[in-house]
Amino acid sequence: MTSPADDAYLPDEATGTAPGRGRLTGRRILVVGAGTRPCPDPDPPMGNGRAISVLAAREGAAVACADKDRAAAAETARLARAEGATAEVLVADVSEPQACADLVTAAAAALGGLDGLVLNVGFALGRGITGTTAQEWDEVFAVNTRAHFLVSAAALPVLAPRSSIVYISSAASLRAATGAPL
Repeated sequence: MTSPADDAYLPDEATGTAPGRGRLTGRRILVVGAGTRPCPDPDPPMGNGRAISVLAAREGAAVACADKDRAAAAETARLARAEGATAEVLVADVSEPQACADLVTAAAAALGGLDGLVLNVGFALGRGITGTTAQEWDEVFAVNTRAHFLVSAAALPVLAPRSSIVYISSAASLRAATGAPL
């Protein structure tokens, strides 16, 4: 950890370098949107879904890393396994309703049940209302909103007692200046 006198002071928890404390030992968590999109930056940041998966693994959870991009999900699973956890790779296009139900079934089978669900998947198309087509609106809505509903609905009957569902939203939803209509 850097010192408080350092201009770049951040606690280990904020930088993702804190050791695990076993807070999720025995839990089985499905992270939807677990990959990280490719970035040309020479030192790209880790995406939220990947960071959540790795931290859950560090805390002792078994993780199902789900993404539309197999390579991205596989890299996340590799990082989770490096933390000593069980990590499964699942591929699904959550814009398809049946894929949402199948994803939950596959995750529960791979992990022997589910204790947690993190819905981190989302993207943007279009620029403002007048710069967005109806097709773009439908594509974004299918992933950013409908998929969260469909995956949650499929998961509720299989989630163990005292389970949690976490919905992740973009900070872009808090400001109109982003230009993304949804």
